[in-house]
Amino acid sequence: MGRVKYVLDASVAVAALRKTEPFHVESLRHCMPLFRGKDQILVPATFEIEVVSALVRRGAAPARVAVLFERSFAARRAVTIGPRAALAVRAIVGRTRLPAAAALYAWLAARDNLPLVTIDRELLDRASLAGARAITP
Repeated sequence: MGRVKYVLDASVAVAALRKTEPFHVESLRHCMPLFRGKDQILVPATFEIEVVSALVRRGAAPARVAVLFERSFAARRAVTIGPRAALAVRAIVGRTRLPAAAALYAWLAARDNLPLVTIDRELLDRASLAGARAITP
């Protein structure tokens, strides 16, 4: 069996790494194959910034977070966006009324026809308007 491929929202990554986050158990259970290198994720290039920022802002040491991030999310492919993708994401914002970062995840999932794993209620409710399939961990 090959690697499972999906788009992982930063909210799930943060919840998996912090015991005090809502949905920690479900997120950690979902991410364990990823942490073991058995799953592969597709994420926007902003994913690292979102995850690191959330952990550091909650008191984690930046150097420790950097090591944890690289170890936990080694099986990731980060996607950058150019002007055409930015226009597509902007159109998704218009259709869905999602925040920019959430619309970026929805665009990526729709573009690659991959499930989007999230605990973000807005994203779960509106991703289908962008042509994406959002699921919970």
